This record gives sequence, structure tokens and C-alpha cells, in this order.
Amino acid sequence: MGGILTAWHDGNGIAAITRALGWDYTTVRKYLLAAGIDTSTNPAPDQRDRGIMRLNELGQTTRQIASAVGCSHSTASVIIKKYRDQAADC
Repeated sequence: MGGILTAWHDGNGIAAITRALGWDYTTVRKYLLAAGIDTSTNPAPDQRDRGIMRLNELGQTTRQIASAVGCSHSTASVIIKKYRDQAADC
């Protein structure tokens, strides 16, 4: 169950977790609910953003990142650009 919780807190939605672990959607949701996590919404954007940036730093493409975290390719691209722009301003 630790892998599910870690993935959720890294910003992955249920669909992305099921793909990564090869588990059934209902099973992953059950474990999250048992841990007291509200699954009616996706993880907070900050968590998702951290997950996207972590995967970007590991050298994954935006398409791979989008698939892993359960967002669109364009969303992943926008988030990566936003954080790169912020880093450039520092």
C-alpha cells in the first residue's frame, strides 16, 4: 500500500497509479479510501507539479510524463515551462 500512497502524494491520479502498478482501479481507490484520502478529486496541483518536475529531471519526455501522472501532454508541457521560467527569473 505504501507505493500507492507515495504515488498519490507525488501527484499521480488513480488512473496513473493503476497503470504504473498494474492494479485494478477499484483496488487502488479502496486502498486510498482506507488511508483516509478523498479520491473525489485528483491530487493537489502542487503534488502533481512536483511529480511532473521530478520525472522531467529524470529525463522523461513530456508524453511519458503525461502518461505517468495522468494528465495531457500539453498540461505537462505548460507546467514544465512554468517552472523553467520561474527558475530563470531567480
